[in-house]
Order: sequence, then structure tokens, then C-alpha cells
Amino acid sequence: MPVRWNDALRTVVAAGITVVLDTGPGQVLARAAALHPELEPVALNFMSPLEKAVPLP
Repeated sequence: MPVRWNDALRTVVAAGITVVLDTGPGQVLARAAALHPELEPVALNFMSPLEKAVPLP
């Protein structure tokens, strides 16, 4: 079954959450969160040191 990320992110917004941390090796979830203007996505690539956190527009 497909993963319904946008539905999940709408639920996150409705709960009042504003920052989403993507801790995967890529930035797939952070990019999906970037489609929601109410959210501030941040991608943390644990393949690199944490000081290389990449905020997304």
C-alpha cells in the first residue's frame, strides 16, 4: 500500500507542530514537509556529522 505522507503531514499541522526533522539518509520527508508552508522542515543526514544539518526552504 502507498504511504500517505501528505495526509500524515496535514495531521501534524493540525496538531500544532511546526518543525519536522527528517533523520533518514536522504531528504525525502523534509521535501514533502516543505510543500506545507506551515511547517519548517530540517533534514539531518546521519551519514554526516550533526553539525551539517541542512535547513530546507
